Amino acid sequence: MRDIGSTIKASRVALGLSQAELAAGICAQSMISGLENGKYVPNAALLLALAQRLNIDVNSISLARGYLVSHEPEINATCHQLCNDHCYAELGNFLRQQTVLDNLESAVQTQAYYYYLAVSQYHARDFDSALASLKLAMAEANLSHLSTLSRLCLISVALVCSEKGHWSQALTALNSAISDLKTVAYEENLHVLYYLSALIYFKHGEVERAFLTITDGITLIVAHDSHHMLANCYFLLAELAIRMQKGDLAHTARTRSRVLEDIYRDGIYKDF
Repeated sequence: MRDIGSTIKASRVALGLSQAELAAGICAQSMISGLENGKYVPNAALLLALAQRLNIDVNSISLARGYLVSHEPEINATCHQLCNDHCYAELGNFLRQQTVLDNLESAVQTQAYYYYLAVSQYHARDFDSALASLKLAMAEANLSHLSTLSRLCLISVALVCSEKGHWSQALTALNSAISDLKTVAYEENLHVLYYLSALIYFKHGEVERAFLTITDGITLIVAHDSHHMLANCYFLLAELAIRMQKGDLAHTARTRSRVLEDIYRDGIYKDF
């Protein structure tokens, strides 16, 4: 999947529009330039306006950037496309190809590779293999300064351990994943950490803790004018509100989730 800037630029050029023509009445031309050069990430309102002018589906744009497993653009594009399309069996088969393995050239790429492999194994319910892959991913991590990818690996360990019924191990990994989370530099992939943390608490019956965590996540997303994971967060909030007998909040959250799903066509995880 292309990143935002590449998608906007390709669509603009295909329509024969200059940056100034695309920006007219929407934003400054300099903002379009910054967006296409990867220096600016648009908020939800700007993204919708540009998508409408370019006649493209908002669903074709991924605000949360994927992680690179190679220096080869085609390998990265295929990996991200399969992951974003939830084609996890195909993702696992693709990652096991020798051409992909031969193009792992750095510690960061290796970590990303094993993270994506673990995602495919988790969705295949092969939890032991997923944990083994995540262990290899964390072998490439700087434990004194966790990157967002490393935190995603740790929260994935927590998720897998919770699925296996190993709550103590899950909690240890979860706490490591979200340690000092509010002090790290913002990026949209942090949304996943809040969502999965809340989901794990929810699965373990810690409803109030899950409620506070997902509320913090929604606050973060809204504060940065993003929509990534927002529909899912509101859906989970609605489920938690129901169990806490907060009927009005549950209705509001479910309505917002449905509206966001319709606008952005975000797939929502509903199998709690």
